[in-house]
Amino acid sequence: MSVMRKAIFPNRNFKILMLGLDNAGKTTVLYKLLNGSPTTLPTMGIDIETVQLTRNVSFTIYDVGRQPEIGALWADGLIFVIDSSDQSLFEEARRVLWQTLSSHDMKGVPVVVFANKQDLPQAVSPLEVTNSLRLSQVHHRQWYVQGTSATDGSGLTKGMRKLRRLVREFQSMNRS
Repeated sequence: MSVMRKAIFPNRNFKILMLGLDNAGKTTVLYKLLNGSPTTLPTMGIDIETVQLTRNVSFTIYDVGRQPEIGALWADGLIFVIDSSDQSLFEEARRVLWQTLSSHDMKGVPVVVFANKQDLPQAVSPLEVTNSLRLSQVHHRQWYVQGTSATDGSGLTKGMRKLRRLVREFQSMNRS
């Protein structure tokens, strides 16, 4: 890459926190993005992987399993994974998401919700997930909901591209 191109398009690595309830598909999302092979082994503790999104943009994704109490939440972006086929967990998922968003360290950080397991017949639409999480009440941050199926990868690329755009906008606003 030429020096001029590097100056205009510097290599960027963004820290992305990935949260969600147990069995929502966080680790499957991570490994489908990383190497195209989904895994179904649950994360114990934290799993950290770097995903190359484009030639000059990568995300270091922190997959936090078992919802530990997280002290300092430092992130350029948040992926929140929800099992859109299990409506009985939506209230708990909403509570976890809103608790995370209310953290001082997450102020303004953009969030992309992966309404996962869209390949299952009982899955509700991304719009229904949006309403269940009460995202219309989220202010002072950008958010987006993407229907996904981590097992076959559908929706993941579109969701990650949207996250990249939102993170870049967040970064540029915070630098000015």
